[in-house]
Amino acid sequence: TATDEDDTVIEFLATVADAAASASRFARTGFTVNGREVAFGGGEGWSYNDGAVNGGITLSGLDHYVLSGSLTNKYLNISNSCSVVFSNVVFNSFNIDTQHGVVRIADAYDVDLTIKGVNMVKAPTGGSLAAIRVPDGAALTIDGDGSLDCISGPYAAGIGGGHNSDCGAITINGGTVTATGGSYGAGIGGGFGAVKAGTIRINGGDVTATGGSYAAGIGGGGDSISGSVEITGGRVAAAAGPGGAACIGAGNEGIYGGVTISGGTVVAPTDETWTHAIGNSWAATSVGPVTITGGSVNANPAHVDPAPSNGTSRVSYVVVDGFTHNAAVAFDGLPDYYGTADIYADSDGKAYLWLPEDWTTPVTPKLLMAAPKSSVSGHKLLKASGAGTQHTFTANGYSYSVAISSEGGEASAEKGEALKLTNLEILGFAVEDQVLYVMLRAEPNTWLYGFADRLMVRAYTSLEMDNDDSCEFELDKTKMELIGTDTAVCEISLDRDDLRFFRIEEKNDDLQ
Repeated sequence: TATDEDDTVIEFLATVADAAASASRFARTGFTVNGREVAFGGGEGWSYNDGAVNGGITLSGLDHYVLSGSLTNKYLNISNSCSVVFSNVVFNSFNIDTQHGVVRIADAYDVDLTIKGVNMVKAPTGGSLAAIRVPDGAALTIDGDGSLDCISGPYAAGIGGGHNSDCGAITINGGTVTATGGSYGAGIGGGFGAVKAGTIRINGGDVTATGGSYAAGIGGGGDSISGSVEITGGRVAAAAGPGGAACIGAGNEGIYGGVTISGGTVVAPTDETWTHAIGNSWAATSVGPVTITGGSVNANPAHVDPAPSNGTSRVSYVVVDGFTHNAAVAFDGLPDYYGTADIYADSDGKAYLWLPEDWTTPVTPKLLMAAPKSSVSGHKLLKASGAGTQHTFTANGYSYSVAISSEGGEASAEKGEALKLTNLEILGFAVEDQVLYVMLRAEPNTWLYGFADRLMVRAYTSLEMDNDDSCEFELDKTKMELIGTDTAVCEISLDRDDLRFFRIEEKNDDLQ
């Protein structure tokens, strides 16, 4: 460091090599790798090039890296199999002269990316770069509790392949991931002209994928081969770009590799003539099926192609209504194979099941989040005497019935009586930062998922409590966290900090 005449401290970087020394003004970037400022030029297992056009960071040699900070017009090259943490990382690029990607996995390496905080990777609008490029033979797994926003350039995917470059395997297990493809590029999957694609798996997290024109939200880019798409959990929203692609599946004039959904909450909206919700697309070649064996899948049946099945028989689109808006839903009495992980009602209080007509075997009740069996007694679902079948099941503490026609198509489940609540215990409560925390135990335990419809909570400033409705809370936005199999903690937001006395009771007066 040196101090000028105005007492301003100036930093210099001195370099000594081959018996020569030089010093230059040192400009910190604020970006660090494993805690070290990149402007130093590198560290153990990584290097940094401050080039005006093709400058960037190369990771090579270590098993684990932690990156933090913001860089403009710089790339990240990952040149070995490793785990990488993005902690509030921004790569905002508009002038990189390369055909690879802003973040690129080199060769056939496996990279585990953990996201923390808020992260963004943005490709130039004038180039053909993926935001995160996963080439053929490579594998990227994303997890964490942060967010990641990936925006590609034209002909490239938000996460996946670039222009005329194949896509490897992509897995998302957690985090909030938003991926937007450029024209002819998928949100997650292939870019334009790819001839090979790996499998895309979504097991958890909150994923939003939007394709560019002629490309899928999740799957193929324009005129490219799409790999198989597998969704087992999480909340997934996928939208195709204009021009005849599928929301989940093939891009326009591509080759379709198959879609399997076995859990999660999936939204694939389209009513356009040339756009499919799931599966094939206009002028695409179909080489794979659409298989739905679980989850809530909100997709127009008329825009699912090929016709969906559970692997052995046709399935019908069943709308189940009457849930708390955006709340978790637990089902009992569905077919044994049907996956119910991460099912949430939409903003209209609806879930969307895909069930077969031939539904005649006894089933074992089960809960969301792999919870053990409900205390609700099991029951057989028997085939009706007429055409099609009549079935019953339970969800969030209520009974439902549905008739599935032998013709397939669509059906609506009818909400019936509330299940008898045999036991309700308040195990504890606390008030902190204008939030009331209530720990409940209930039998049957599916009742907990519908508590917002069943409980009445009033708050008071003193023990002089009455039944004034103005003291009652709206519970439809209440958070619930499961603890074990039959216990949950409910978080109820209060609008005042002087409320200290509470009355909690069941609305139908079965128990108080």
